[in-house]
Amino acid sequence: MQQLFYGIAAMNALFSSMAWCAAKPGSWSILAVLTFALIWPFANGPLEGNTLVTLSSDNAITVSDLFSILAAGVALVQTARTRWLVRREQPNTEHRDTTETLA
Repeated sequence: MQQLFYGIAAMNALFSSMAWCAAKPGSWSILAVLTFALIWPFANGPLEGNTLVTLSSDNAITVSDLFSILAAGVALVQTARTRWLVRREQPNTEHRDTTETLA
């Protein structure tokens, strides 16, 4: 019963951090998503679901493990989006060589 509670709490933290990152992308929200994406595979025991790929007799990739991949994807997209917006807002400081056009 206690493991189920921890699994639900970890899932809530993962989804909440993804919602935060989607609504307001920034360093802290992206870091939170990546942190909970790393924690999720260790806490999802009672919520694992169907087995997709069997790695060994003790280990397998399950449906709920895909949430970590989804979270990492959200963090990656938001990181790229944030970097693109920062570059777009910076003034263009590239200067042309005017001596070539005068000659």
